Amino acid sequence: MMLLFLIGFASSQRLKQRCNVGFSFYESIQQNSKPLDRKCSHDVKAICTKNISVSYISMPPFTDGNIFGLKNWSGAFLTQIVSAALSQCCGNCLNITFNKLEFRSQLTETITKLNSDIIYPMFTQGAPNRINFSQSPLIIPLVKLSTAMLITELNIPPTLFAVNIFHAICSVWPLFGVSIMLAFTAGVVMWFSDTWYNKVQLPRSFIPGSFEGFWWAFVTMTTVGYGDVAPKGAIAKLIAMFWILCGITITSFIVAALTNAVFVIKNQYIASVNSGNIGLLNNHIFEKVLLRKGNTKQYPMETIEELVYSTKNQIIDGFLVDSYTAKMYLQEQMKSRENKLFVRDVIYDLDQSYYGVAIYDVYLNDLINNYIIHHKDDINDFINNLLNNLPDLSDTMIQSNLLFTTQSGWDV
Repeated sequence: MMLLFLIGFASSQRLKQRCNVGFSFYESIQQNSKPLDRKCSHDVKAICTKNISVSYISMPPFTDGNIFGLKNWSGAFLTQIVSAALSQCCGNCLNITFNKLEFRSQLTETITKLNSDIIYPMFTQGAPNRINFSQSPLIIPLVKLSTAMLITELNIPPTLFAVNIFHAICSVWPLFGVSIMLAFTAGVVMWFSDTWYNKVQLPRSFIPGSFEGFWWAFVTMTTVGYGDVAPKGAIAKLIAMFWILCGITITSFIVAALTNAVFVIKNQYIASVNSGNIGLLNNHIFEKVLLRKGNTKQYPMETIEELVYSTKNQIIDGFLVDSYTAKMYLQEQMKSRENKLFVRDVIYDLDQSYYGVAIYDVYLNDLINNYIIHHKDDINDFINNLLNNLPDLSDTMIQSNLLFTTQSGWDV
């Protein structure tokens, strides 16, 4: 029985369609398109001579509207990887029909699945090594989605901002009042304990003496004083040491309260993934998943230009895009002083999200999966190098802890 099993297994593996030509994947689009001149591979002729149907939506930079061909090779991530795998294995007998769909929901419709061998881009989550390769369709994760960028425009009305800041400062008046009362109390205690030893600096008369003590206590809250008034007696010096510690603490409370008041007002004018009206690209499900974790109202739009325009005209508070899209299509807008765009926040994905391809043909499943396994590192290097050659968006990033900046809407 064991012998029969081994013979059957070996036969099934022999009959399994495999691409036996040398696999390769290049960073150059021209190099990846060269295998189309190669003669048809007989090892996978059953696959290569059939009409392979590919359904997709345009979602740059992962896919685009270009169709596959020797003179028209797509540079989009997923399209290039799939096209490279098929052309490497099939050569010049490859026959692909591309069916461009308008909406992401069409990718999962029954009629699309029945009439398609390959569908992309498909969103998936989870570790790649946990994929069940026996399931149909097989979703092969190709492009890892690690971060998304919240991009907005800082355009605070100067007059309104100044008024709000003034009201915020006034709201902490109780802390100022308590500080003055404590300083006056410390000054009176200092005058009473040191006036017998320091008659010149702390006169015995209550009004001038207590005022000099108050002056000393007030300037000692933030510094060690100016030296015009200093304790002479031992008890007064001990009191001074205790008051210095109290003064440092009181000053810290005041600074913290003022800082918090200013940033509360500032953040009212800046978008957040936890609130507000946030735009995103229509078919980009990764950004939608991230926004579901907050309390924002989503505004799907078709193009980056539409998102930028809507942000600039305050139709939305900002927009969220994955890091690939941001680096590929937002360089010029981020450099423009007119747009005043900046990266408000970087959102990190903790769910291991990917864009990949769904394969419904069992032989294509095996063929493309083998290709991806052989060239996983090359494909990752291709995507990383492509993005690393672009300028870093953080060069124009306004740090969230800056209040006044040349891009803040203030004319300075």
